[in-house]
Amino acid sequence: MPFFSVVIAALNASPTLPSTIGSLAQTFPDWEAIVVDDGSTDDTVSIVQRHAERDARIRLVRATSHRVSAARNQGVAAASGPWLLFLDADDTLFPGALAAWHAGIEADPAVDVLCGGWVRVAPDGRVVTREHWPITRDMFPVFARLSAYAIHSCVTRRSAVVAAGGFDTTLVTCEDWDLWQRMARAGAQFGRIPEDVARYHMRPRSASLAARQMMADGFRVITTGHGPDSRVRSPLPQYAAGMPKGDAAAIRVGYACWPAGLVLGSGDDAVSLLEGMVDDRAADLDPGIAADALFRSAMLPRCAGPEQWAIVWPEIRTAVNRFLEALEHRTGARLLARRVRTALARLILENVQAATLTRVGATILHVVDITKPVDALRVPSDVERVVIRIQAGDAVIGSVELPICDGCLDPAVIRDAIARDYGWSILGRFFEPTVYEEVVRRNTRGGAKAVRRNVVLAPAPRTAAEWNAQRHETVGWTVFLQELWGHPDWPVAAFYDEDCRDTQSTQRPVQEGWLTLDVLDPPTDWTTDSTDGVNVELTIADAPVCCITVSADGGLIRGSRLRAFLTRTAGLELLNVAVREGLIGRAWYRGSLRQHLSQRRSTTHSGTLSSPPALDRGAPSAARHVSSMLRADPARALIGARRYGWPGSAASRRAALPSAARRDLFESARLAGEPLVRVAAWRRTKRIAYVPDALWAGAQQPLHVPGPG
Repeated sequence: MPFFSVVIAALNASPTLPSTIGSLAQTFPDWEAIVVDDGSTDDTVSIVQRHAERDARIRLVRATSHRVSAARNQGVAAASGPWLLFLDADDTLFPGALAAWHAGIEADPAVDVLCGGWVRVAPDGRVVTREHWPITRDMFPVFARLSAYAIHSCVTRRSAVVAAGGFDTTLVTCEDWDLWQRMARAGAQFGRIPEDVARYHMRPRSASLAARQMMADGFRVITTGHGPDSRVRSPLPQYAAGMPKGDAAAIRVGYACWPAGLVLGSGDDAVSLLEGMVDDRAADLDPGIAADALFRSAMLPRCAGPEQWAIVWPEIRTAVNRFLEALEHRTGARLLARRVRTALARLILENVQAATLTRVGATILHVVDITKPVDALRVPSDVERVVIRIQAGDAVIGSVELPICDGCLDPAVIRDAIARDYGWSILGRFFEPTVYEEVVRRNTRGGAKAVRRNVVLAPAPRTAAEWNAQRHETVGWTVFLQELWGHPDWPVAAFYDEDCRDTQSTQRPVQEGWLTLDVLDPPTDWTTDSTDGVNVELTIADAPVCCITVSADGGLIRGSRLRAFLTRTAGLELLNVAVREGLIGRAWYRGSLRQHLSQRRSTTHSGTLSSPPALDRGAPSAARHVSSMLRADPARALIGARRYGWPGSAASRRAALPSAARRDLFESARLAGEPLVRVAAWRRTKRIAYVPDALWAGAQQPLHVPGPG
């Protein structure tokens, strides 16, 4: 008995069937293939017969009734293997697919459905997209709203398919989705393997006709998933009544954007598709779901990848806007068209080449090379958002989306957002050719260890390949703390240990009730006469991170205690601020992180206002920080966070706020007890910045620094 039974339903498939059968030349040989001819009038039957003569594992079955679901069910009935793979007659497998599935089943004997990745392949052989759904054990909540993967990217236990009743022959499309939903409702266990296993070969089709059928069938599957299903004899108790019925309308509307995208991508009008929606009011529809469906499906009729949106968008923009306006009217979702356009613009601009398309609606694309100075971005007044593509030289790191207020975006906000979202990966890129050359994988009696200068950093992955792929995730945080605090010979626990003292510490008195500790300063123990505790701020290259209040032990505050307290309090903000200050907007060289930060520190001591604001409730860095910002832009107002010292400081959450709302923003700051600093009269305020890294004590009233008038 073979381990896998591959069921191939074929109808007039002579142009593609040889390739499909040819892809069964697998590294795992224990399989059979049942090709079910669904009434072909071309050479399909003779092709199967020729292959069967050469390979006894291939056999032909004649369908007794037409349509793909019935043909597949007949193939299931003829199958003898315990595991099934449904392979369409115009798609193919990777050579190691069955071996990867077999290994996955051996590793997880309880699994009923095992999914791998799949790729979409254009007619010229180009891989257009790679897709891999994040599979969970219980997939019913997912299948109640969408179909998660290509039918030939998974193998299923034959007994589970039979127990579910096989494919529903009354469905023309979405029949695989319906089967997975029934299996999940009955308690089938889903799993995943990391390998790409299947190729989906894209071919131009009559998308308009298929879309209408797909919409009708998809609505039926979604509705079934949000109610009881009499076809499932023994559902899991929690799913006997399906998912909450009230959610179905919004899910159906979101799904409708998938067939609509097929129609729009074909160059046709999709508004008439909405006639199939009956009483689907969905005021809470997630615009991101609708945008994602349009984005992914519109390219399919053209057999194109996402980068081709640069060509397609100008062609279909008017039809897309017309469809979204009609969708908003039909669903009653306020501002839906605008919100979907914004989400769609981001998806498009994230994927196109910067030289081919730089604006979609009110959203623009802007490229930032983090190894060069980051400049202010000034845009026309009708631009509302910017997608920033982040690069290090020619290497693309990712993208962030930011709102634009008052026609400009401050470079500090740009650098801050990049560090917040991509600081970890940027740090890994910086360490890879420098520090990580010192980190080795060493086999010991206790298993493989990651070692730097004879200091064990962490357990290491088992194989060299895994080590190379996972090195940053394995040792990155420890190496970061070593580099930040200047102790490459310390294990990670030392940075959180209040008693791990530096042998080179000096002793100094605390001045004026405040203590500033910069990671670049020499290690120091501090003496104080205060009995009420000392306010301590942590800075990185003079950039504020967080504050805490520390009590003195017999008039002494040990530097090791401060380092441990501040490392715990700041947490990930240490990394965000260090990357923002030391690596973003500066040329990289082979120097250490501390050298990059030191260079940054030497260039940040600029002039201050001739009459700096008296920030008596702020940390020492606040006056310098705020004064520098107001000197650069006197027409700007600054709103700070209401207090310092909360765990996990928010020093990397800078933002620009709209000056048109200044009256409301100023009043909100007053009511919330947030410090407000401005030089110009409020009517002359042209820009407003939120600066949580200006560290303040808990203020009862905002601090105003009004200018003349």
